[in-house]
Amino acid sequence: MQEKNTHGTRSRARRSHRGDDSRPRSRRPHNAGRSSGRGGKRKQPTFDPSQFINKNPVTVTEEAYVPKHAFEDFKIDGRLKETLSNMGFTEPSPIQDQAIPEILARKDVVGLAETGTGKTAAFLIPLIELRKKNQKGVTLVLTPTRELAIQVDSELRKLAKNFRFFSTVCVGGVGIYGQIKQLRRRNHFIIGTPGRVKDLMDRGMIPAERIDSVVLDEADRMLDMGFIHDMRTILGELPPERHSLLLSHHGRQDQRTYSRLYEKASRHLSEEKRSDGQYRTRCGSLRYSA
Repeated sequence: MQEKNTHGTRSRARRSHRGDDSRPRSRRPHNAGRSSGRGGKRKQPTFDPSQFINKNPVTVTEEAYVPKHAFEDFKIDGRLKETLSNMGFTEPSPIQDQAIPEILARKDVVGLAETGTGKTAAFLIPLIELRKKNQKGVTLVLTPTRELAIQVDSELRKLAKNFRFFSTVCVGGVGIYGQIKQLRRRNHFIIGTPGRVKDLMDRGMIPAERIDSVVLDEADRMLDMGFIHDMRTILGELPPERHSLLLSHHGRQDQRTYSRLYEKASRHLSEEKRSDGQYRTRCGSLRYSA
């Protein structure tokens, strides 16, 4: 009996020990003792906008560009002046004021101007006047895109509506045979993209020997789009004694690269936009390297 009691006492002790271990243990919070964590709030940095306000602004006053000419001063046909007046041309923009007299004098011109400054009219107005005096030649205008070629042709038709001039747009993306049909007639202006113009030249549809003036409109974009070889081929087919115009957006450094397409030039026209929205035009001599 004593042995059984001893065994029973040990069993109760073991059960008592297991019962103590089976009690639920309290867990310590994951972020206990931490000042911040995933669930804690962090102090957000403050932003004081007054630190970025210039309390002593410097006011720079620049004079607006004053044209040296009026459209009435240009030596162009009276019918063209009337058309300009009806189209709302009041005074020349900087690029027009500087470029038109030079082009009328048949000087090769490189014009640097932003979009929307009237550079299309800056070369079309004097070229219309020159073509009126010599209708046997052809003016070739190269543009980087079909849309720009159509835009230039539309502007030409508006400006030259009082003259019996014919033009053909030569661009890709449309059938070539319609353009070939139009090229068979007498054209005073041919406007197109380099790829299609070169194709038509290879077919003998564009009389290169009659082209006495050429315009590279937005030449920087044409080079960026990879038309350099087509442009060189086209210019190489033209008579060396031709009137050459180049219009671009880029600055003087890039313009020197584009100027290699020409054999010579006499003027450099540059138009820069200032902080007040006005434009400043610089003129200077320019040397070309072959």
